[in-house]
Amino acid sequence: MFGLSHRAAGWSQKCFGLLIAIILGMTVCLTGCSENPVQLPAEIAVLDPAPVPDADKAAPTRINCQGTKCTQPGEMILPGYLPRNYSYIVRPGVGGITRVDIGIDHAWYQLSGMVMPPGWTYTTIPGDNMPHNPRMPAAPHGQTRNINGSCNAVIRWTGPAMYTPFQLAYNWNGLPHVVEWDTSDGAVANWSQRIGKGYGPVHAPKIAYVPGDVVGIKQW
Repeated sequence: MFGLSHRAAGWSQKCFGLLIAIILGMTVCLTGCSENPVQLPAEIAVLDPAPVPDADKAAPTRINCQGTKCTQPGEMILPGYLPRNYSYIVRPGVGGITRVDIGIDHAWYQLSGMVMPPGWTYTTIPGDNMPHNPRMPAAPHGQTRNINGSCNAVIRWTGPAMYTPFQLAYNWNGLPHVVEWDTSDGAVANWSQRIGKGYGPVHAPKIAYVPGDVVGIKQW
């Protein structure tokens, strides 16, 4: 009887250990297997914008594109700006904004060097179908392009209402293509306007080959 009880106790200990291992494994997967990248502490760009003319104060939200990966970087540089591969100076409309969506080619990018305002967070959302033009090399700032398909995902930044210009930015070593953006106040990129200049679309990374691309290199 003692031997049987001893073996039963041994099996109980093994089963208990296996259960703990399964629970720990599930915990690791739940915390580390998300579609979204782990969010590292973001930097904050304290911008010192130039005075805004009275005629411009009632304008809708605009986004200037000025990442180092852009085909014509250096747009709308303001004191306090932090250089990144992909960077946007957001100038909110008169009512302020709490969200910015910008198209991106895939949701699983491991972005780094994130820049956003205090209290803001970001996530990548697959399947949002933000319009884009996938041709590469991407059209430079100041030109226009038509919509040709859609992105596979968006980057969404959200946070407390912002009423003054701020920077959103990140690093990813992929080549740019032209994408749409929209914001919580209803503003959306106007494809008849010039790329990267405020009202038009902006640049974001692209990895997948599209027939007709001048450069068909996967950027991973």
